[in-house]
Amino acid sequence: MRCSWRPVSALLRPALLPRSALGVLVHRRALSFSQVLAQEPPTGPPEHIGPHPTIRPRLSLPLGADRSFENHKHEVTVEIDGEQHSFDALFLRDLCPCPKCLDPSTKQKLFNTTDIPDDIVADSLRIKPKGQLEVIWSDPEDRPHVSFYEPEVLLQYSSPERKRHFRNPAGRQVYWDGDMMRENILRVDYKSFLESEEVLHRMLVQLHRFGLGYFVNVPSENTDGTEIARIAERFGDIKRTFYGKTWDVKSVPQSKNIAYVQPSPTCGPADNPQSPQLLTLAGA
Repeated sequence: MRCSWRPVSALLRPALLPRSALGVLVHRRALSFSQVLAQEPPTGPPEHIGPHPTIRPRLSLPLGADRSFENHKHEVTVEIDGEQHSFDALFLRDLCPCPKCLDPSTKQKLFNTTDIPDDIVADSLRIKPKGQLEVIWSDPEDRPHVSFYEPEVLLQYSSPERKRHFRNPAGRQVYWDGDMMRENILRVDYKSFLESEEVLHRMLVQLHRFGLGYFVNVPSENTDGTEIARIAERFGDIKRTFYGKTWDVKSVPQSKNIAYVQPSPTCGPADNPQSPQLLTLAGA
């Protein structure tokens, strides 16, 4: 057998490649995954979120809310399209997008979260004429900081489900069993994968969510690892190991190398978490 490995990302688990027997360790280019996701987003958000609104969310303050915050609550509560949501005061202050806190050009954060007092509270709230939420904070005491939040930003963080979808639009990773995988396995044509960005995107999402995918119609004329290397290079740069760029995995009696012993035909992980593996199987 022949095996080569390649680290594509710590998020991706091993993917089997039915073909002659090769694998590769790959080092993913930093933006490959996010770039493809941006070019070809998944078809619609999860069911519990629903489609993104086509009109701007409307903010309001709950009826009877103490707008002067004499009791200095550690939560900020607003209504988004009539639905009440509460935000931790420390989290909301850390999220401030004003030019003093966030560079307008680079979006680089200009302060440390630890600079915020852990007992910070909102002294007052107001909905601006253009729909933003204005918060006047209790710190600094001599000249309180003022933050403005767009309704869309507050909506993104209004629930755990929305936060997960905003930060990870590809969906959560799935812990599967055989029955589930039989319904969700993805088989991708070798040539289509090399030529189509859409097919690449489908495989990236499959690996991110399930950690397992198959390539079919992989040419088997060569035994030097050419085909598996071409697949690996669609994900990123191949990471060379002391075995080389690609290598054969063999079952050797009384082997002195862990790569050539039973029962596993693959090598032990050199990284933690383990890097993705690309493996071709002879005769598959």
